[in-house]
Amino acid sequence: MATWEWALFIFISQRNSPETSKAGYKGGYLFYKRGSTLLVSCSILDHMTVKSFEEVEHYLSLLPTISQASGDRLAYIKQVLALFGDPQNAIPAIHIAGTSGKGSTAYYASSLLCESGYSVGLLVSPHVTSIAERTQIDGGLLAEEEYCRYSNDFIHALEAHRITLTYLEFMTIF
Repeated sequence: MATWEWALFIFISQRNSPETSKAGYKGGYLFYKRGSTLLVSCSILDHMTVKSFEEVEHYLSLLPTISQASGDRLAYIKQVLALFGDPQNAIPAIHIAGTSGKGSTAYYASSLLCESGYSVGLLVSPHVTSIAERTQIDGGLLAEEEYCRYSNDFIHALEAHRITLTYLEFMTIF
């Protein structure tokens, strides 16, 4: 999932569609599926585990804001996304950019799509009071337990592949 330069994205899928992308943790392995195709499978390491929004925010505060690595960061991010099966290409998305009105436009579009029977994921940046505001599904925030579970899966997958991201890169891909 992605946000760039305070842009907003809406991810859309038909409710109960077999093409809906899925992610999860089962039997010590992280998997990302589209339909019946397994895209990524890696052993989960038991290093960093977050149990609350505050712990997620603490983890994120430890990430660098500027990359210390040399080279083409966009190419690096494309490689990281490829490890996860290029999820940005697996679902229809609306990218809303500009200098003003992005938030209200994104919330309005999300609401219209939900009312039309679509399952809609809304990613907004920056958040105002809590990291939970950034990720919404069908107009609601993810429950803290669910958000932490997805955060842990992503953190462990990064650790398993020895991937280092900046704060913005983490939030863009997560």
